[in-house]
Amino acid sequence: MPISAQWETDVQQRLIAEYAFAIPTREALEYLREQGPLIELGAWKGYWAYELDNRGVDITAYDIDPILDPWFPVESGDQDVLLEYGQAETLVLCWPPVGPMAYEALLLHDGDVVYIGERPGEGYKAFADMRFFDVLTARYEHVTQIDLPSHPGAKDDLHHFRPLD
Repeated sequence: MPISAQWETDVQQRLIAEYAFAIPTREALEYLREQGPLIELGAWKGYWAYELDNRGVDITAYDIDPILDPWFPVESGDQDVLLEYGQAETLVLCWPPVGPMAYEALLLHDGDVVYIGERPGEGYKAFADMRFFDVLTARYEHVTQIDLPSHPGAKDDLHHFRPLD
């Protein structure tokens, strides 16, 4: 690997480790502000929640294994915390981890969903599982898409979905 490519990869990994995989924009954060209150699952360091909180958004962030020294208070919890909430909150999933969490969250949540990451067939494919996208296609209408800046090799977007009537 050329030195410049190695340097780019190292910088990318440091930025991801410090902030988040997906890169927020003002447009995306303002759009999310209008969708509140929000529940974020898989929040990791809580960087998106931090940026949203700074804009006055009512947001609660959860992760199955919260880390020390997050950007925002991230509570311990998985998709089962959705049983405590109703349809009024918008569920935010930013690069949900590979596995069933995102899919199971859709089965427990009756409201709007914002998915931040790649679509099947794009880039890394390191997100949720295909059942998640199958449920989105079958039970939700796609409301909007906001393009996000992406790390090399990725194609991130913010996608807002609303349950079908």
